[in-house]
Amino acid sequence: MASLVKASQEWGTGAYAVRVDVGGGKTAAAIDAELDTLANQGGSLVYAVPSLALADEVADRFREASKERDLKVSVRVWRGREAPDPERPGKTMCLDLEAVRAALATGEDVLSACCETKIDGKLFTCKHHAACGYMRQRCMSADIWIVNHAHLALKRPEVIPKPTTVLIDESFWQSLGAGLSEILAINVADLLIEPVIRKTKGRNRGDWHVDKMNDLTAELMPIRRLLHEAIKLNGYGPLKRECLESVGLIDREMCLDARSAELSRLLSIMYPGMPAQDRMAQRDKWQSRVPSPSLMADIWWELTLFLSGGKASGRLSVEPMTDGQPGMRLVLRRIRQIHNSWLGAVAHIDATMRPKIVREVLPLLDLRADIQIKTPFQRIVAVTGKSTSRSALGNEGAARDFGNAVLARAALVPGRTLVVTTKAMAQAWQKQFPNWPKHIPVLHHGAVVGLDGFKDVRLTIIIGRNLPPPWVIEQYAGALSGEAVTPCDEWYTESYETVVAADGTSASFKKEFHPDPLAEEVRASIAEDGTIQEIGRPRGLNRTEKDPVTIEIWGDTLPPVPVDSIRPFEWASKDEIALGHGLWVESAADLVKLHPELGSEKAIKSDRERRTASNSSRYLHTKTGPSSPNSDLPPFAAAVMVERTPHLCAARYQRAGAGTKPKVVVWNAAIVSDIEAALSESLGALARFEPIQPSNHLVISGSSK
Repeated sequence: MASLVKASQEWGTGAYAVRVDVGGGKTAAAIDAELDTLANQGGSLVYAVPSLALADEVADRFREASKERDLKVSVRVWRGREAPDPERPGKTMCLDLEAVRAALATGEDVLSACCETKIDGKLFTCKHHAACGYMRQRCMSADIWIVNHAHLALKRPEVIPKPTTVLIDESFWQSLGAGLSEILAINVADLLIEPVIRKTKGRNRGDWHVDKMNDLTAELMPIRRLLHEAIKLNGYGPLKRECLESVGLIDREMCLDARSAELSRLLSIMYPGMPAQDRMAQRDKWQSRVPSPSLMADIWWELTLFLSGGKASGRLSVEPMTDGQPGMRLVLRRIRQIHNSWLGAVAHIDATMRPKIVREVLPLLDLRADIQIKTPFQRIVAVTGKSTSRSALGNEGAARDFGNAVLARAALVPGRTLVVTTKAMAQAWQKQFPNWPKHIPVLHHGAVVGLDGFKDVRLTIIIGRNLPPPWVIEQYAGALSGEAVTPCDEWYTESYETVVAADGTSASFKKEFHPDPLAEEVRASIAEDGTIQEIGRPRGLNRTEKDPVTIEIWGDTLPPVPVDSIRPFEWASKDEIALGHGLWVESAADLVKLHPELGSEKAIKSDRERRTASNSSRYLHTKTGPSSPNSDLPPFAAAVMVERTPHLCAARYQRAGAGTKPKVVVWNAAIVSDIEAALSESLGALARFEPIQPSNHLVISGSSK
């Protein structure tokens, strides 16, 4: 990480970037480098991360690192109003979120409308002011503030001093996507409604009335009519420059004046401590005044930018009204810039950085270093031949089958297995597998970036990926650049590429790409780069010969990473499913009693015969086990010795009663704590139970190695 440390020491005013391979320890190196800077030069630091959970984790790492160095550095996490209050479990930072939402709905400044302000020299405060976690943090100070990426688009809170450096960890541009996660739109017909303004009778905020302002109407209505005419001429689709020019809407200064006029409609109508009933009445009354002043101001600003160049807007589009309503709406989608109150020295570190995208938000980005990391004790295995598209995973049967396959694979691994899949699949497993093992954590795509709690997993299984449809990618690209993207016909362009692994195995994998260069960068950053981030969660850089990790990517697509091996996908056999749930027995009749979901005794025997005939099992020997002291055991159990999988145990048991014979049982000690009780509960009393000595314990072949 010397390159990262050197780059950080040279940061000055501007925007800088360092790209570090995933799992390379960039956050740890950045923490060390920034603590060095604070110790030697002083100043303050803002460290931006994707999520609040990661913010708390990074804050703890800063505290630990500063304690090791004997540095007196204070670290705090800035929390939004809706975030949980760590000092008041079960409460949010703000205790009156309805007031906040009402203020936002009317375009008010939340702090002065809801929290505290002075009117005629008198202080007005929220009734929860003394207990408010949000106001409590406004009285705090720190040398290092950890914030969420999304806060970078907002004005910096006054309590956070102007930072010497803003360090942005992980990809952040999607967090600035206002209008992409929520629809910002106006009814085109509302452009012809004459604007109104709220005006005071006196100096008391509670005394308001609505008064039409002739000068405001005279200023706004002519340009609104021009915009209305241009939209009608444009029709559905991106707003085109030629349509604006056709109606004479070409003056940027005119748009700026209209923006100012719209903003003049945003006079305060709320105050802290205002009775909830009055506040809601004012909100409802104000929301009936259309179009929204704040949204119209944003639209005029976007038109100002668009008129400086471009043929079709990537941020403004004309679309049908929703819910079957007649008419058209003008939709604004945008990626916001970092608010200038944060700017100074901005440093960005990311494993999957794409400068082409980042420069749309930080135009003068300077890529200072591109650091590649070797991970000799990390193996990447591609498991191909089965589609893991969202449609292929989107039913209960597929969820059940994939869940059983995951449990069967994880049963062979000594230690934890991390699974990353779609959110729908993860939710389905919660319902279908209520006793899902705790040592097999499941996360969904998009929820793993930067997380550092999986350094001990021995296997990671990645099923599918996050791939939005082309029209979503086109919206992102258009919002980034401001220029509309030529859409795909129906889906991405597809091709197939043969990949040869390090061990010589090979297979053909599907490749998808968007013909527009920026849209393709966006698609790849969400799809392939998302998988690369998931590969890095077990921190392959830090693995040794004693704790190697295997990463398995299940599906018919691959990110651009070298793979060590490729093998075909197979569903788990009934025996494998049983062991995946913690307990397998040699007798098919007994196995049905232990796992009735496997079907009948006949179905189990048929499955065993089919597997034995084809020897198709990926993990378990079904014909003959290798030479071992357990040659008298059934083929399924007799594989290799247990030294590599101490969690798997074996024994011989015999049911009570005449005519019964000893049978072999294999169980997972991480799932089944009392094997005799588990057997007795389903099979009845046992006449015999003899654990196989530790030297003869069993393991199933194919464990993570």
